[in-house]
Amino acid sequence: MPQSLERKARNQALFREVNEQIAQMADGYGLTEFVCECSNPDCIEVISVRNSDYEFVRDNPTWFVIRKDHDIPEIERVVSENDGYAVVEKFVAEEYMEASDPRSDGPKG
Repeated sequence: MPQSLERKARNQALFREVNEQIAQMADGYGLTEFVCECSNPDCIEVISVRNSDYEFVRDNPTWFVIRKDHDIPEIERVVSENDGYAVVEKFVAEEYMEASDPRSDGPKG
């Protein structure tokens, strides 16, 4: 995988792991502030997502929750949009995303 695509994939995987820690501390109901899981390493935006919606996104290791308009059409497609955020599906580096999924039983890294 080209260096820039690998870096973008690793950024999204890192943000997903941060959000997994946030989700573990959430009360399970209502809204939680998650970090944007976009590929931009300089993004520090947070988004409010219903915990049930976050859990739905986490059911697919190639889906990520991002701020609207933070998608990169060359590597991902928007699968849904909500108030203030979108869900994208990666179609580049899918194997890495599946392998690095903290909810997967597969190898990490």
